[in-house]
Amino acid sequence: MTSEAAGDAARSAAPDVSTVPPAGVPVGTVDRTLIRTAQVSLEVADPAASGRQVRTAVAAAGGFVTEESTATKRATLVVRVPAAALDRLLDDVATLGTVTERGGQTVDATEEVVDLDARVASQQASVARVRALLARAESIGDIVAIESELARREAELDSLTSRLAALRGQAALSTLTVTLRQVGDETDEDDRAFGFLDGLGAGWDGLKAFGLAVAVVVGFLLPFVPVVAVIAGIGWLVRRGIRSRRTPAATPPAG
Repeated sequence: MTSEAAGDAARSAAPDVSTVPPAGVPVGTVDRTLIRTAQVSLEVADPAASGRQVRTAVAAAGGFVTEESTATKRATLVVRVPAAALDRLLDDVATLGTVTERGGQTVDATEEVVDLDARVASQQASVARVRALLARAESIGDIVAIESELARREAELDSLTSRLAALRGQAALSTLTVTLRQVGDETDEDDRAFGFLDGLGAGWDGLKAFGLAVAVVVGFLLPFVPVVAVIAGIGWLVRRGIRSRRTPAATPPAG
């Protein structure tokens, strides 16, 4: 098998694009792939204690906590739970306090999953054909050319497989963000109205910063004041001497 023959054979092993469904493929007979996310905010008496109750409920639902942040008056948890358990978990968490906000989003990824499924199957067949060509290769040149093509197609297959797995993982495990606020802590400090006292405080801070900057400049220049004064004095004396030499002596009055 010559190098040209190997190249032709490798090209003949290209995926059959006719097997890849076009965008907008009908998916009425296919199980839909839905990616769900949800958020819930509650007012509770003790955010830290309520956070522990959320973790317990998540574990009971077969999920896990991916992120957690706890402060004195607030706690935030991001959790992943099986999609089928999301609604039940939302209801359980809602009983821990007073719900102030609740929402959710659903993304239908069915067409993308169907498309990736077809591409993965086509690419797997393509890789199998190239491997069969490699098994029949005889010369070093043919082996090198076919192995290079095989590596490229295997890399593309890995990429498609990873994308498909990621989509299915997002659909299998829904994401829920739980925010727990202590009763009375309705807004963030950064979201408060900027009133007169806030403006006065900001102005005072600005004045102090300006005074500090002036003090730094004066402190930097102060050691140079004596030197500048001496140089200025010498210059004044030299200039005076030059002027006195240039001034003609006064003519004495006639006797």
